[in-house]
Amino acid sequence: MEGALLVGMFSAGPMLLMLAFFASHFHGLAGPAALDQAQLARNIASGRGFVTDIVTPLSLQRFRNVSHHPDTVNAPLGPLFLALAFRIASPSDTTAAMLTVILWLFVVGLTWLFAWRAFGPGASALAAILVCINTTMLSAAISGAPHMLATLLCTLLLYAMYELGTASVRASWLPRWLPPVAVPAALWGIIFALGCLTLPLACLLLPGLLVYVCLWPKERRVRSITCVVAAFVAVLPWLLRNTIVCGNPLFTLRWSDLIMFTESFGSDTLLQSYAPAPSPLIFCLTHPGEMLTKIVTAMGSLRDALFATADFYVGAVFVVAAFVRLGDERLERLRLAVYVMMGTMAIGVAATRPQAGAFLQFVPFVITIASGAFLQQLWRMHLRYRISPYRRVHSETMRWLIVVLAVVLLLYPLAMTFQRAKWTVLPDREPLKPAEGHIPEGEPVVTDMPWDVAWHLDRTAILAPRTEDEFRQMVSAAGSINYAVLSSPLRSDPLGEQDLFWLALADPAPVPAYGYELCKTFEPRPGLRIVIRRHTEER
Repeated sequence: MEGALLVGMFSAGPMLLMLAFFASHFHGLAGPAALDQAQLARNIASGRGFVTDIVTPLSLQRFRNVSHHPDTVNAPLGPLFLALAFRIASPSDTTAAMLTVILWLFVVGLTWLFAWRAFGPGASALAAILVCINTTMLSAAISGAPHMLATLLCTLLLYAMYELGTASVRASWLPRWLPPVAVPAALWGIIFALGCLTLPLACLLLPGLLVYVCLWPKERRVRSITCVVAAFVAVLPWLLRNTIVCGNPLFTLRWSDLIMFTESFGSDTLLQSYAPAPSPLIFCLTHPGEMLTKIVTAMGSLRDALFATADFYVGAVFVVAAFVRLGDERLERLRLAVYVMMGTMAIGVAATRPQAGAFLQFVPFVITIASGAFLQQLWRMHLRYRISPYRRVHSETMRWLIVVLAVVLLLYPLAMTFQRAKWTVLPDREPLKPAEGHIPEGEPVVTDMPWDVAWHLDRTAILAPRTEDEFRQMVSAAGSINYAVLSSPLRSDPLGEQDLFWLALADPAPVPAYGYELCKTFEPRPGLRIVIRRHTEER
């Protein structure tokens, strides 16, 4: 009876917390990653295929078809999962967010199981609680972005590595020439491949995975080869798709992240350039100084990423635990492999696009190790002072004071988050709804906010190039673009440079600018003005 009550409490607790967090913080999808995946999943669910409504001048250099533009940015697994959800329910902000909420619940349960297997029931309860109250995880759970699926797969991979580190499978359905240790290694390779098909940066976990395989004294070569072959077979369909569509199995616009955020290509303005871009590999070889400066600068900005995603106190305990032996040989080898994974991920993120969200997938493991280390140190302190009854009472009191203090410190960020929350019954949906009647269906739109236009208006959104000349070249190559949807922040950040062409189009004055007349001006929220213009002159 007590066990059933405890299970029910731990099952209902995360759901009630998420319900409160969802009601207070979810106001619709926000952020390029979530909006990009949502519009792509809607196209897949409607039968259009793996095509995107978000077109950049950089991608138009290779694919001139605006209305049926192949996606060369997103990994396939997240949009496919979301497309399935859209087929079951209607495509909406809430459906996308609820899918990531369900994935978050699986992450909580898997973290509890992982910590229980590694450290016991006390650490598992603490780890599950820490995952539930982690504000970064809660925000990712309602974001609708693919990071939560990547977190689930990474946690599943680490748990499978720990659980099957010494396992071997011999079954009648397996070929006799296949060693028993190949089955666990193949499972690791498949889960790793699924992570890569969710978040491309997950490929940086491979060195740590191979280090873990090589740490075992027996049959290292068989494990390594099986793991790599299984991963390759799992990603082979995606490689074939890229070969058919792009002519290159590894082609993706994600490679352009290597060039951007450098001295030659500041910020992400390369995406807005219709001029031919250099090869990322050639650029890295010919500009090693710029790449080194970019990596060093980005590494400095990422030094607080672990503490920002895992909470400061949990991250501090995790760092201290690196110098303490916590468990059996499997756990120690897994910890070393994870340190390698986090190091390669930091270097890879610094070399591409600096983002602390890439470390989100390690948060459940960090919390698991921190929980086990914290409780082990408390238990050792308890054993040290249990000689006399007085010292036993003193140690018990100190232990509970430390636990209460830790809970208060960890709950403080969550409490402050709820205090600043905006409680609403329904999220703020379709902020571009007033523009719908002014832009005919099927008409492409040039805009500085392509993610919002593609998802909320369901129109092909072309990211505005940097200059008027590049816009004219793009129009002559891709076809007529009769509508422009521009926002007021364009005045302060006009697409990378002060181009009068875009400033004139974003001006709410009713005077025609460059042949574009004003259709409508509205403010979906304070501080954001949307200007819609339509081309009237003959080209």
